[in-house]
Amino acid sequence: MTEPVKPAILLLATMHTDNLRLEPGNVETGPWILDRESQVVALIEDLARFAPTRIAVEVRSKDELRVQAQYESYLRGERALTANEIDQFAYRLARRCGIERIGGFDADWQLAWDGLSKLFPEEAALEAAMTECASSSEGVHEERGQIVASGATVGEVLAWVNSREYQAADHQVYVRIAELGDSECSGGAEYTASWYLRNLRMYANLCRISSPAERVFAIVGAGHAKILNDLLVEGGRFEIADPLDYLRQGSSLASPGDRDRDRISKCPPR
Repeated sequence: MTEPVKPAILLLATMHTDNLRLEPGNVETGPWILDRESQVVALIEDLARFAPTRIAVEVRSKDELRVQAQYESYLRGERALTANEIDQFAYRLARRCGIERIGGFDADWQLAWDGLSKLFPEEAALEAAMTECASSSEGVHEERGQIVASGATVGEVLAWVNSREYQAADHQVYVRIAELGDSECSGGAEYTASWYLRNLRMYANLCRISSPAERVFAIVGAGHAKILNDLLVEGGRFEIADPLDYLRQGSSLASPGDRDRDRISKCPPR
């Protein structure tokens, strides 16, 4: 019996580029990516080798009409691209590959704060606890900032964000939050469970919108990448492309083990 053809997927993790600056917090410097248009154009040519037939972005279904209207306005030359990653990567790649429609795969969600508020009634104490949990990923975020400031290309920065090392450390904050609690209140676990629920819904949406033999390019905030990549592997519904195969000069900044990632199935570049 012939096995059904699986859709292929390239999940690109990215930063929120409209907030990323050479000098963090300095609004006068402008978003970092707007000064690197030639690098973005080169990156789009690299990503086009995946030959996507569908592009999905991190927006909810109720926002798809807005995203589509913005994309069509861009195609008509009526709208300049902003620094947002959807504009810079999804809209550019869709135009390059002749894709007419852009869909969303995010889900309605709400983080569960009630349990944490019971554990830490004082706002300052809650903030301190969350900051302590977030410190587990400070190292990779600082390294990302150093890479950006060093003059690395857009592809090189994205290669670091798509490395196994970065994504594991970035995800660790949610594991640390899950540890917050006592015998009477598992507030941290409830918070992390609500984060997982959103990502499970996002995965389910990707499965729902992807038809057999399609090639899906999906762009997502880096904080979602670890969970979604694990689900893509464990679900077995997709042929998974390695984003490092498409990021210009990317392998020089990815951790050595990333070239042999067990979580990536065989979906070679076209």
